[in-house]
Amino acid sequence: MSSFGKRINSVMLRRGMTQKSLASKLKISEQQLHSVLKDKSLSTIDTLRELSVALDTPTDYFLQDFDKKFLIYAIDDYLSQIERNDAQKIIENLSAIIGDKDE
Repeated sequence: MSSFGKRINSVMLRRGMTQKSLASKLKISEQQLHSVLKDKSLSTIDTLRELSVALDTPTDYFLQDFDKKFLIYAIDDYLSQIERNDAQKIIENLSAIIGDKDE
């Protein structure tokens, strides 16, 4: 199972959901969900959004392992809603923490 699938499974367990109940919520077959969990299929961003809603979990949680900088981009997006100078200082501090001094 991919880290993406492991994250989905982890949230399902915490929510007390089965693959069958999640597939039903997503209006897909259990076989299609199995493909998503095995990282063989995530046909659209809509599927990701639907997973996020069905599991009441931000999409960022599922995507963070795709790129080591993803969390920085996600946090930057969230921080863009606050005072930009404060947000930039926080991003610079986070970049230094993960060792990304190029940006």
